[in-house]
Amino acid sequence: MKAKQWKQPSDDGMAMWWRALTTRQKLYVAYFYVSFLLVLGMADTESLGVLFAAVLNFGNSVWLIRKVPMDKLED
Repeated sequence: MKAKQWKQPSDDGMAMWWRALTTRQKLYVAYFYVSFLLVLGMADTESLGVLFAAVLNFGNSVWLIRKVPMDKLED
């Protein structure tokens, strides 16, 4: 019987994509995730000024994430 070969976690396409990014691009991705969570967390806030600032911050992170190459990231 053949032994099953387990897929190494390092063989994952997303892990390979992450390792190929520069430090600045990794910071852009982290900033995008944090901004997204901030907007989700403030969805029920009553202060429109704070919510507007969080949405502007998220818009800035979307603008920066466009500088990260996504073409090597698999679907």
